[in-house]
Order: sequence, then structure tokens, then C-alpha cells
Amino acid sequence: MTLKKYTLIKLTLILFLILFFIIYIIELNYVLEVSKISDLSKRNVNEYVLISGKIITENLINKTLFIKIQDNTSVISGVIFNSGFLLNKSKEYNFEGKISIYNNKIELLIKKVY
Repeated sequence: MTLKKYTLIKLTLILFLILFFIIYIIELNYVLEVSKISDLSKRNVNEYVLISGKIITENLINKTLFIKIQDNTSVISGVIFNSGFLLNKSKEYNFEGKISIYNNKIELLIKKVY
């Protein structure tokens, strides 16, 4: 391998690592604001949102948890895939996920619960 090719490979690797580090820092500092359920609509489809609320119904079918979440403004359906467990209905949770459409209604495809 010639010196020019070796230098080019080193430079490419360094630039890749710098770009990866920048993306990592941006990801760490990205914080979702809590959304009111009543503010969500079909225009939010494919957006990631954070909602806070209580579970009013839940149904676990084959490791998929179907829930209804209520905040002080409205109710939304949510789905947690590969869940395998039920949540405490008396506790308030934060739900992060992606808004989607199912049966012409918005629902939350939940990625994180805390």
C-alpha cells in the first residue's frame, strides 16, 4: 500500500469517528417535551412524542401490550411490542413513541416506558 493510500484511509477513518462522535453527542442531548394527548393529531404521524399519563385499560396478547393512556386532556391508544408484562394502573408513566394511524385513529407505538 502506498503512503498516499494509507494517509487517505487514516483521514477517512478519523473523519468517520468525528462524525460518529457528533451524532452521539446530539443524540444524548435530544430531549422530548411532554405533549398533551389532545394536541396530537394525524399531522403528527411518524413523529416521536413523549406523553405522560395513566393506563386506563390494558390487554396483553402474545407479548404485545395494548393500552389506553389518559392524561388530563384526552385518551390515546398505545401498543408495546415484545412486552410480556402488565403495568401498574395506579401509577403515572411517561411514554415515548411514534405516532401512527390504525383504523383511521392515531395511536402511539411505544418504545420506552418510565
